[in-house]
Amino acid sequence: LNGYDDDGDGLIDEDFAAISKQMFSCQYTDDQPIASQIYPEHNPLHIHVRQESYQWEEDRFDDFVGVNFWITNIGTDVLEDLYIGFFADGDAGPRDQDNYWEDDATGFVRVPVRCTNLGPVSMDIAYTYDADGDEGKTTGYFGVMFLGHTTDPTGETAPERVSISTYANFSGQASFEEGGDPTNDFERYELLSSKTIERDATVPRDYRMLMAAGPFKTLLPGSTLVFQTAFVVGPGRNGMINNATGAQLTFNGAWFDVDQNKLTGIAGRETPVYGPATGVVIDSCKAELANPVDWNSRDPLYINADCKQEELAMLVCGFTLEDSLKFMTGVGGAETQIHWIVGTAPPPPNVRVDDHAADGLVIYWDNFSEVIPDVKTQEFDFEGYRIWRADDWHRPLG
Repeated sequence: LNGYDDDGDGLIDEDFAAISKQMFSCQYTDDQPIASQIYPEHNPLHIHVRQESYQWEEDRFDDFVGVNFWITNIGTDVLEDLYIGFFADGDAGPRDQDNYWEDDATGFVRVPVRCTNLGPVSMDIAYTYDADGDEGKTTGYFGVMFLGHTTDPTGETAPERVSISTYANFSGQASFEEGGDPTNDFERYELLSSKTIERDATVPRDYRMLMAAGPFKTLLPGSTLVFQTAFVVGPGRNGMINNATGAQLTFNGAWFDVDQNKLTGIAGRETPVYGPATGVVIDSCKAELANPVDWNSRDPLYINADCKQEELAMLVCGFTLEDSLKFMTGVGGAETQIHWIVGTAPPPPNVRVDDHAADGLVIYWDNFSEVIPDVKTQEFDFEGYRIWRADDWHRPLG
């Protein structure tokens, strides 16, 4: 719950629907007085960050934590050429072992496409692990992945696709000029915007790592940049990647026909472009739609921004156009993506109880549970009903 009276009715905490089984929310800014006290050279950007974290208890989803960030410019200046980044200091090893953090390693993996029965995913993951495994005591890997961020299919105002553009690792106490940690705003920005992917660090040491994405051309006063990440763990590198796949699928959610217009979200075209815009490619994978066009209307022009990923999925995963609902976005009129969705049990049926029956209690229910598809797969996977009886139950007072 976000702690705000969102609908103005004077009540708090009844306006917000939970996204996951466990959820935390907080907010912070970069212009608090204590920030300048700790870092005298800090030049506040005047940004407000709202952060939410999501966790689930099911076996398929309990090895990652998803985090959503809303970064809002609350100042009066336009922020230009922004990069968003994450700094992580991971330590792997038994807590009862002295200096267990000194024999770690770190790396970066880019997964262009991974095939699943729910469709393909692509991922960038920076990770850390214990270099020697501590004789089998520390086999887990910890990864940080970027699930999503604001994108622009034209590449003019934001990256065209979600990816980690910078990965760096640090150890020891070296200066920034010699490859050490950044210590001020200037060095941090230089590193965030470097667009370099450093080599994996496999010599056992105590490591830190930084990941970044960008650039984002401008953030106007009052505007918000959205960024999603996940912290994921798993047994070994492959186990981590398997669980990262679940995190990406959960964030990807599902596509729906929210506007109830079957003419939007068709032919693989899912991304709206609003005019005026120049050099817009409707679908680079189809020759008749690959030439850039200008779009001056305020009405959206839907384009296929991820057609190359769809072609890769067909090549690597063996999908055909008949499988389009699995791997293509913008089909069947579904133009809107809803994030953070996991498969759940069907909703309960509508129930009526007759406690005046001659032979005892009679329970009636309708078939509502049987006709609602799974919110994630859109398949009808109803399996049956269970009726539980509580012996010697008495209604509590009140």
